[in-house]
Amino acid sequence: MKEGKEFAYSFFIFDLGSNLIVAYGYSLKSEREAYEMVLEVLRDLGVKVDSLRADKYYSKSILDDFPDSEIYLIP
Repeated sequence: MKEGKEFAYSFFIFDLGSNLIVAYGYSLKSEREAYEMVLEVLRDLGVKVDSLRADKYYSKSILDDFPDSEIYLIP
């Protein structure tokens, strides 16, 4: 039997103006998979993201996934 901690990864997109969650993704495999789930939800809902704040680990994928948005990267 495999021992160790099990993790659940989650990724949220918040609207800072209203403090509401716009999209939520989760995965038992990876944070990237949770992120991909959020992108799918945004596409399905037809949400246009005007600006986005993200940490440095998402810099390239954020730029590619949101080409028409203002991106603020947290160092």
